[in-house]
Amino acid sequence: MYRFRILALLLGLSVVTSLDRVNISVAAQRIMPEYGLDAITMGNVFSASTLGYALFQIPGGWLTDRLSGHPGALSGRRRVAMLGFGLTALCIMLGATAVQPLWAVFFLSLCAGWLFFAVTPFWSMVIEISPGRAGAVAGIMNTGGNLGGVLSPVAIPWLGQHYGWSVALATAVVRSWLRSRSHG
Repeated sequence: MYRFRILALLLGLSVVTSLDRVNISVAAQRIMPEYGLDAITMGNVFSASTLGYALFQIPGGWLTDRLSGHPGALSGRRRVAMLGFGLTALCIMLGATAVQPLWAVFFLSLCAGWLFFAVTPFWSMVIEISPGRAGAVAGIMNTGGNLGGVLSPVAIPWLGQHYGWSVALATAVVRSWLRSRSHG
């Protein structure tokens, strides 16, 4: 039963992590005119976000391994996820409320990095849940990520149209903050 609860949690986290990752590209139509950005500049924003993923995943994995040995595997992973999701929420909030485009890009790129910093413990749990079925569990997690990618282009434009792009991104703040609290 424990394994199924953890699997359900990992699936849910994969959905919302992908949802958060896709938010910026979906909100781009509304962000560009507000900040006076052209398509090339927005492409640089997307590249900066991807760079954030790349730069933060290895430190997140390293810290996960480091903390998993000292306070224990589950506790160590929780700490990394809580830190990453908490800082994700902070960076989304700062990026969505930034007055200058450069600061918005900076904070939203940091957000992407902290989001993937927080994701690394989930992948390490795949082996722990079921060593003989790690491929199936990884497949379920990837399915969750794809579901988030399906939901974001529907939910974010609707929120943006009715409440503005910063409110649409603020929903990611709430999701990230709740995820940071759910691991404690």
